[in-house]
Amino acid sequence: MTIKTLHKITAGLAIATMLFSCVKDENSAGYEYMPDMYRSPAIETYVDYGEVRTWKSNDSIKNLQSAKLPPLGTIPFKGSEVSAAYELPYKRLPSGAMVTTHGLTSLEFSDADYEASVADVNPLPLTKCNSEKGKELYNRFCDHCHGEKGAGDGKVSNHDAINPPANAFERTDGQMFYSITYGKGVMGAHASQLNQKERWQVINYINSMKGAEVLEGPCGEGSTITSSVSLDIVAAIAQTAQHN
Repeated sequence: MTIKTLHKITAGLAIATMLFSCVKDENSAGYEYMPDMYRSPAIETYVDYGEVRTWKSNDSIKNLQSAKLPPLGTIPFKGSEVSAAYELPYKRLPSGAMVTTHGLTSLEFSDADYEASVADVNPLPLTKCNSEKGKELYNRFCDHCHGEKGAGDGKVSNHDAINPPANAFERTDGQMFYSITYGKGVMGAHASQLNQKERWQVINYINSMKGAEVLEGPCGEGSTITSSVSLDIVAAIAQTAQHN
């Protein structure tokens, strides 16, 4: 076979390949060689649609969850052991009435836990840092109803349907934490807006408004806290958390 003939054959194969790669659909990119290499099926985290490409399908694995749920009681762990402690589940349960009044859903209910929360202790020290962070959160989530000083005279509270009591902040720290978590009266639950540490910081700011002494110091965790204090804080947080 001469070089000239080989060139003709090569040119013919190239032309044939170009012709066969053309399709009638103007939106098509043409035939794909080994599409698995660059066109993977889009799968959402918790929904597996199976292999539903036009050229390959496996109905047996459709609509199966692709990612497994974590075991019951699993908590995210980040930062120090103190940070992780704030992720522990809150041990107090909503009352049965809150299913109707606040639309809460829970596996368990307790009509006694609000009164029992009197014994719950704020694990965060009342420092300037915690108070300032609490003030920022208070202004964002509480001021419009409870007012600047907690007198129930917020901008949206001059209404029969929204009328927080002026003595709302005379409750104990534990009861205020319970109310922020699950709601009380016309106030809805704020657990989705404020994590546990933020709820305690709001309570610290409320206590500072009531005249409690504010100390200099960090926000309750970090490298400036000694290990003994950290363990004390973890123990205090665990008092309000349910270990599963």
